[in-house]
Amino acid sequence: MCRFLLVNTSQEENHQALLKEFIVRCRQSQEDQKDGWGLAYLSKGKLKIIKDLQPVWQSLEVESLPETDFLLLHARSALENTSVDDLNNNQPFYEQGVLYAFNGLVKKVRLKMPGRIGAHKIFNFILSKIKDLPLMEALEASVKSLSLNSGYLRALNLLLVTGEQAAVSCNYNEEPDYFTVHYGQTDDSLVISSEPLKATDQVMKSGQTLSFKLFKNINKL
Repeated sequence: MCRFLLVNTSQEENHQALLKEFIVRCRQSQEDQKDGWGLAYLSKGKLKIIKDLQPVWQSLEVESLPETDFLLLHARSALENTSVDDLNNNQPFYEQGVLYAFNGLVKKVRLKMPGRIGAHKIFNFILSKIKDLPLMEALEASVKSLSLNSGYLRALNLLLVTGEQAAVSCNYNEEPDYFTVHYGQTDDSLVISSEPLKATDQVMKSGQTLSFKLFKNINKL
């Protein structure tokens, strides 16, 4: 399954040590995150998104990332029979001012959800909720609907960022060591990760949804 990493700091910083730590863990993971990556980050006051089909540990772009105060990296592990040749399938996705990353596996969903692949369908489903609800309520309602209308839910971990808010939901029925979401927060930094890192000293419980205030509005810079 995929992995994601969010880093937000009060000032622009070099995050190479943290990125390398995360990428090493992706490469050593029990599941293969070799199917490309995507990275959203703030650069000179603008949100940029870059993607590649190569494994993230082969990327020179990630290694040369400039100083930033916000980034969201997603390392992809594609399901069988899912295209790995289309960059549009690489997360994070960004639509309607919402940045999104997912890891997990949900099958036999009894809901009508348009989209290219499963992760994109779930994103569209959440966006339909955001039209009428605040971010946290939309996320919690989406998780509840997906849980009740799925034949099989291995894990459903969702990370959404919009404005000055990041919301993350951790849900799994198998392999807690692998699907637990880790996070760490100080007065000057926020780190949310699929992998345990030096900067993440807290863990989410399955069924838990948390909201974090970012240091700036990523949509109004």
